[in-house]
Amino acid sequence: MFRRYLYLLLLTVNLIYPRTIADTVGWTFRDRQFLGPAVRYIYNDTLRGVHIIYKDDYGAIRYNFKPRGQNWRFSQPVIVNRYPRNLGSLDIDITNGKALIATEYLNRNQHLISFFTDQVAGAGTFRETEITTGPQFNLVAAARFGYPKFAAIQNDSLYYFSRWSARNLGPIGPFPFHNIVASKLSSRLGFVWTDRSTHKLFFRETPDGGGTWYGTRSLSDSAPGSCRFSLFGASLVYDSIQPHLVLDLYDGTNRGRIQLWHYCQY
Repeated sequence: MFRRYLYLLLLTVNLIYPRTIADTVGWTFRDRQFLGPAVRYIYNDTLRGVHIIYKDDYGAIRYNFKPRGQNWRFSQPVIVNRYPRNLGSLDIDITNGKALIATEYLNRNQHLISFFTDQVAGAGTFRETEITTGPQFNLVAAARFGYPKFAAIQNDSLYYFSRWSARNLGPIGPFPFHNIVASKLSSRLGFVWTDRSTHKLFFRETPDGGGTWYGTRSLSDSAPGSCRFSLFGASLVYDSIQPHLVLDLYDGTNRGRIQLWHYCQY
């Protein structure tokens, strides 16, 4: 069996041409890492270093960390989980730099979602915490206070989960066409997803980590032109309070049209 190398691509600026520098992080036997949109498998903590995760073979999740100004901590990234898990996404607790990894698994024909927390920033020694039973396709985000929040699918709807509450955000279908992001400078959480039947993009936001919620907005209805639908959802990031989205769009005929959207409800 051929070994697939996983590369971290770093874009540097040159006065004439951009240069792409590839750095080998580890290797894997899995080509397909996630079924839906591009989710977060890498996080650059500017205070401490770069975290990265990926799938390796059946049910194994690997992790590596590159401290600022140093080499990768592990020559072969460490295995996070003791038992098989499906990988969701990565974020960090900005207050202490610990990696947070969303996962799910099937136990006696029942779906469970969980997450792993590193014991020390970059140590690669993880502890698992179960969240709830029923959902699947679990993703994680943590805002400025570091509390992990989750987005997962249950009964063909997208749900927000924390360790103490849950909220139905809207219909999505059975497949993972959703994403979640948190601002590290505020308590905002943003959720974006594609409706399976209409291929419209929807967005919903909470300004205070799940306490109060703004209404669901159809991004496709507010965008100009015909190329405003999506088959796979979107990726997004916050600056402080404004989300910015990268989308794979189509107009019913032409696919693979990448656009950058800046959303503001005010």
